[in-house]
Amino acid sequence: MAARFAKLILPLALLGIATSAAAAPPPDAATQRFEQLLRSIDVTPSRADLDGAWPDARARLLAAAQEATRDDWTRIRAASILALYPDAGVRGALLALAADPRPAVRSTAIHTAARAFGVPGDAALVAALEARLSDPDPDVREHALRGLRWVDHPAAERLLARLAAGDDARARLARRTQQRRAARLVKDGR
Repeated sequence: MAARFAKLILPLALLGIATSAAAAPPPDAATQRFEQLLRSIDVTPSRADLDGAWPDARARLLAAAQEATRDDWTRIRAASILALYPDAGVRGALLALAADPRPAVRSTAIHTAARAFGVPGDAALVAALEARLSDPDPDVREHALRGLRWVDHPAAERLLARLAAGDDARARLARRTQQRRAARLVKDGR
């Protein structure tokens, strides 16, 4: 019985593999280069480099960052590179990714949103960072707190002051973040 079953199933399985392989065309050269960029660890492209190589670079980055079936590395790499495209669509995508099921994606998305959109900051960005302060993952909470350094809005300053009160590790991190924020503002002439 098992032998008959195997004789019936094996050809069907092979047909399924052949059909799925035939249905997926090989990636073109531009897509292969883009994937290489996402997998690299020592290349930081400029926006001009990206737009020169891929006129649809922004759309490719958004798709890669949002594609749940991708590995964490290529998703967080795409999310961090999106900082080169500071527009409302990217901001919305990053804030949506801050609620992603994967902690590495959440932490990168919230920190990138703070860096890319913190100047000028706004209350909605501070609220998004504050929401991540209660994330179940400690790395996400830390990235959200550190992200407040980059947000130029009175609500960010007030939130940091509130978090800095106390003697626990979070309060110490908030105080260090306040110091770094103050140094950044001085350096920027504000």
